[in-house]
Amino acid sequence: MTQTDVDAIEALLNHRLGGRVRSLRVESQAPGLILSGRASSYHAKQLAQYMILEELGLPLLANQIAVHPAPHV
Repeated sequence: MTQTDVDAIEALLNHRLGGRVRSLRVESQAPGLILSGRASSYHAKQLAQYMILEELGLPLLANQIAVHPAPHV
């Protein structure tokens, strides 16, 4: 997978997730992808993973998106 492909996947995920995962990064490491970034919920983390696995049909090696829930005020 080329860096252009990885950049396109990262842009697509950022667009589809609507900012729910901050500092989203997609890295290519044979034979799959690694996700990283920061999410405010486990749902957003799982949604990013679902998009890679189910919608794009790509192999995922690791979902390293850290979940940091917003503090309750």
